[in-house]
Amino acid sequence: MNFFTKLFSKPSKEDILRFNYHCSFKALPTLIEKYNDGKISFEDVHDTEKYHDGSEMSKKLAKQVKTAQSGINGHPEISLTLIIPPSNGMISEVEVAMIAHNSKLHHAVVFTMEYSLGDYMVCAPTTTQHGNLGLVVSNREQFCFEVFKKSMEYWNNMEASMNPQAIF
Repeated sequence: MNFFTKLFSKPSKEDILRFNYHCSFKALPTLIEKYNDGKISFEDVHDTEKYHDGSEMSKKLAKQVKTAQSGINGHPEISLTLIIPPSNGMISEVEVAMIAHNSKLHHAVVFTMEYSLGDYMVCAPTTTQHGNLGLVVSNREQFCFEVFKKSMEYWNNMEASMNPQAIF
């Protein structure tokens, strides 16, 4: 492959699928785990340059990732970051991922909205498992609502386990 072919080649469907899976199920969960363990800053989690697998095509696709961050009214410690990786729109690919971040607890969780039959499945991938939550949503708005709700449940349980007196 010559220089110009490499420079101007478009990603194949397989390249996009490989990147979508790597970004959503490997890179994001790994970055979240490192952040939760205090090894990297939360800004590092947002660095889309860290979403590729090292290949030239993956680096190109990482530049196409779109992100948007928002706070939550009444919850100044919580932010949500929407991540839109390149996708073919195929079943099991991720249409969007969302990172829910609680700065007070120094903890983040990643969720994915994956193409399924007719609607989307909501999953919470980690470095060790895919974590299908059994939730079905029909659009991004519903996905954001479910992510916020699940994150709040998770963090409330996390705080309760840190403070045994809160249980009684």
